[in-house]
Amino acid sequence: MKFKKHRILTLVLSIVMTVSLFMTSAQATGFTAMIAQGNTTDVGDCKAVFSWLKQVPNGNTYTIYNEGWLYNNGNSYAVTTRATAQNLIDAGSRDVLYWSGHGASNPLRLNVNATVTGGTYSTINIPSTLQVNTSNWANTCVWNKNTNLKAVFFAACSVLDNTYDECKYLARAMKASNVRVIAGYHMTSPTHPTDTNIANSFFSNAANNGVSGGESIRSAWQTANELNNASANWAVLCFKENYNQYYRVPGFPGNTYTAPSSTAAVYRFWSNYKDPTGGQPMATLSASGNSNLPLELRIVDSISADYSSLKGKLQSAKDSELFVARELDDSANMTSNVLDADALQRIAEVYINSAFKNNIPLLNTIKTVGTISCEEIDEDTGVVPNSETVVGKTFCYSNQYNGIRIEDNFVKVGTDMSGIYFVANKWKSIEAAGQRTLQDINMLTLAEAVQAALGSQNNTSVISHEMVYAPTNGDIYRLCYKLVLSDGTTTYIDCESGVAY
Repeated sequence: MKFKKHRILTLVLSIVMTVSLFMTSAQATGFTAMIAQGNTTDVGDCKAVFSWLKQVPNGNTYTIYNEGWLYNNGNSYAVTTRATAQNLIDAGSRDVLYWSGHGASNPLRLNVNATVTGGTYSTINIPSTLQVNTSNWANTCVWNKNTNLKAVFFAACSVLDNTYDECKYLARAMKASNVRVIAGYHMTSPTHPTDTNIANSFFSNAANNGVSGGESIRSAWQTANELNNASANWAVLCFKENYNQYYRVPGFPGNTYTAPSSTAAVYRFWSNYKDPTGGQPMATLSASGNSNLPLELRIVDSISADYSSLKGKLQSAKDSELFVARELDDSANMTSNVLDADALQRIAEVYINSAFKNNIPLLNTIKTVGTISCEEIDEDTGVVPNSETVVGKTFCYSNQYNGIRIEDNFVKVGTDMSGIYFVANKWKSIEAAGQRTLQDINMLTLAEAVQAALGSQNNTSVISHEMVYAPTNGDIYRLCYKLVLSDGTTTYIDCESGVAY
């Protein structure tokens, strides 16, 4: 009798284990992604996205199709032929598309000419390639309801620019297909290696693991860009019906949401910072009495923060660079801008003084304000009149030395209708390094710096310029001209040597 009971118990355990294994297998899902390298020369961000998708948790898997680049045993490099229009079409059969390269608007394009390009490529007109520039776009769009694509990332300049009301073409692609979200930039996009840092922060950061920790695409794209760029021009197109503004990367943790209906509206979220230079010509530093500026600064120390006073669903460890307490509250009245920017600034500064124990000299920083806006995009007519509203303000306090801003050295606080929801801490204490100053050199003129940046290129111009201390190797900053070019490239030209960083 005991033997029979043992056999029955063994049989039951065997059945339970088999069912458990079957359920685990049934819950695991295989996904696909296309990672496309356009006509830029560095594939670091593509490699980062590849690596993170291969780490999708919970037994899920990604089969990845690389176009325009190769990844072999830890080595990655671009191939001769860059991603093509056919690749953009074929991406519809994948679950995720990540496209890295040069972009432009008017019309919306990929693989545009720029000061730095690589490989064999042809410019891609996005609306015509996807066939959403027709009156019958719902039926002609090559991404349709029978294709798999859910999440699209354009790591390229201006693809989500709406200056010319062109986001309606992307809205059409979303409405005609199963795409839930398109992330990108409405102005210049970050260059290498910042784009790689953004890709890594998007999937995982010290605070909440980003997408790997259950953050939505919209939130993780926003916070990754804010952490890695003082003036982040990120943008996202998404639905809000059925809470699809919180849609996650397929296969990663977090809630899933019912697909939007055929009549669901598409919304565009974007951030816009005021340029601290105002785009105005600079006075020469010597004429401004700054001839004693040191050529180099050295990092002395990092200043940590205590985020414990912020409560939310996404909790983090103390002293991390990025803390995301929760996601953006986008519930601002869609017919009026109801956020009180002055009140939000006071909240941000009181918090900084508390969290950083008054170690950030706010009165001695260069302050810029990022405005997060939302507008409805009609797929036929473009922006819906009177739909634009401000849903958040991001306050950035950049470190400076004698009035010269120090790049990648700042504290940010993100605020919305409900208060503070994220903090980014890139603050470093600095001191002069060495004895050499501007009066010891023949400083390059702005014209000479522009020539060093552009070379023989005649299809590109400088759209903004600023004198900054730019990070180089190790813990040293060098005095440089920061030049933002019309093709989206940001270049730092050493004011003494003319070397580009």
